[in-house]
Amino acid sequence: GFAGLFNFPLRRSLIETFAKGNSVDGAAGRVREMLSLFGQAQSRRLITLLDNHDVPRFMEEFPRGMAPEVVRERYQLALTALLTLPGIPQLTYGNEVGMYGGADPDNRRKMPDWAFTPPFDEPDHQGFVTRPGAVWAHLHRLIEVRKKMPALSRGDYDEIWRQTDPKAPNVWAFMRSGAGDPVLVMINNGDAGSGPLRLPLRGHWKEGQELVTVPLEFDSKTGRLMESAKDYQVKGGGIELDMKARSAVILTSKR
Repeated sequence: GFAGLFNFPLRRSLIETFAKGNSVDGAAGRVREMLSLFGQAQSRRLITLLDNHDVPRFMEEFPRGMAPEVVRERYQLALTALLTLPGIPQLTYGNEVGMYGGADPDNRRKMPDWAFTPPFDEPDHQGFVTRPGAVWAHLHRLIEVRKKMPALSRGDYDEIWRQTDPKAPNVWAFMRSGAGDPVLVMINNGDAGSGPLRLPLRGHWKEGQELVTVPLEFDSKTGRLMESAKDYQVKGGGIELDMKARSAVILTSKR
């Protein structure tokens, strides 16, 4: 019976999972708890966030010794989760370029002129994620994908895979379905490639259905979106794939 709530519990779990590099259990378990408390429809009305004016910025949560490129990749995974999980994503200024900032008022730093439309090869700046132009491009791509795929904003959530053994890939996969074509989101939160994985699809697609990846990667030199989508086919009720370390894959029906 609420009009809207900030989902701070999920934010804390996204920090533990992605910024700290811990098990996907934290975030996945929090989503399951949210659904059990509020149900599918009300969960989609919760406001999901990485930052707002009341908390230190998400970028401050990364361990200080973590390599800058790893920080950027993990931050991009957090943004991917934010734009694909149930809820209304809230973006705070600076999210698009990975702005640092501690407790209020440090979390309200001035936005520099370069940060409004940074080119893909924007140089590094103190107080921002490394390669901020790449983060800007990634977030814009996620927003575009969310707009084109109504399941990501209005579809039900169904967890289909969670692999959390410390010696195994740290992979989380979930479906969004019931509004337009179903969408499968897979996140490898591990620091190593997943190796061959077989994911059950729990009847969301029929046997033999052809699926295709939604391009998310950019050419590291030109900044152009890499359109080399990969095809899969549902066999034995699932699909087989291999994911790179700290990466995300989005799949949908092939037309």
